[in-house]
Amino acid sequence: MSSTVRGLGSQVLWLFVPNMAAGWVQTFWYGFWIRAGEPKPQPGTLRHARDRRNIYIGVVVSFLLVTLWVADQELQMQGNLYSDLGVPLDVDDRGLQSKFRRLTVLFHPDKVAPNVDRAAADQYYIHLQTARDTLIDPAKRFAYDRFGPDIIDWSRTQTPNRPCVTIMDYVSRGAPNMSAYYVMSLTIMALLSFYGYYSDGQYWRYVALITVFCFEAHTITRPTHPSVLTNFLNPLLTTLKLHPAYLPFQAIAIARHLTTSLFIAIAQISSAIKAATPPSSRHDLPEAEILRMQAQRLLLLSQKADMEATGLLALENIPFLDAGRQAENEIKMKTKEWLVQHAVQNDPEVRSAIGRVVQRRRTDVPHGAQGTR
Repeated sequence: MSSTVRGLGSQVLWLFVPNMAAGWVQTFWYGFWIRAGEPKPQPGTLRHARDRRNIYIGVVVSFLLVTLWVADQELQMQGNLYSDLGVPLDVDDRGLQSKFRRLTVLFHPDKVAPNVDRAAADQYYIHLQTARDTLIDPAKRFAYDRFGPDIIDWSRTQTPNRPCVTIMDYVSRGAPNMSAYYVMSLTIMALLSFYGYYSDGQYWRYVALITVFCFEAHTITRPTHPSVLTNFLNPLLTTLKLHPAYLPFQAIAIARHLTTSLFIAIAQISSAIKAATPPSSRHDLPEAEILRMQAQRLLLLSQKADMEATGLLALENIPFLDAGRQAENEIKMKTKEWLVQHAVQNDPEVRSAIGRVVQRRRTDVPHGAQGTR
């Protein structure tokens, strides 16, 4: 139940985290890359839409990788019976018994230190015994590798269903759970397609889901682990010491999570690409519609420019807002006087008359006097 809730929570995060993160990244990018004083691309412009598309795709891919990493970390934190016993995945019965005897010497409740919690020691040793008993039984080991720790309860007589004993019992018990998951996934995908959601790449989503189903069905019915794990992935991880080897049930969990997250990521990336496509490049629109959209864009830009000019004018008048009506009348009067004086001084006849008066004054002064020329 808790894993289901975490899975639903992860899918809910897909609805708003990428879009919100893309807005933050775009704002930071413009503030870092564009120098002060230069105009930043505004919403509605082609460059802003193109940058938003590229940033959004990068954020979606990053979020996809992060969700996969989180899912993998949860699996590793849960651990497995092999890591609890400290044995490799291909350990035989002799190696398993030898390792358990060494662990018994260290962790048997009768041999722990007096200051150690006895109840915790008992619980841990019971867990080691359960791990040994599960892996040393061929049927239980087969089921654990493919279905995970849930099979420990399947073999107990206290369960409502008949206890599982053979490999066929475990497969018969686990197959309905597996089928229910894929039937539910196909139903949800069909409903989303019917109502027009996530329509991009829906064919490949069905192909991917069926591929994962075939991989899981092959895994739970074959006597050996999948060859992609034994021959390629696990040897690569153990050789490079990048990651512990995957058990089949862990690989199945990662594949399921990858498939679901990839569905949502592809749908969101497709929507972002379509939203960023300029109207002039959409060949399905008539020319009149394209011209109408371009005119509407010009109208929006002109309205925005008018709002900015009005704001700047109001900003310049802030020092005079507190002076009241008297200051406004004084400004108007001074402005009127300046306009009149400027108009009079620039009149050709007035300038000619002023020049004659100045010239006459210069002729009446003594020789060597200084003044206005």
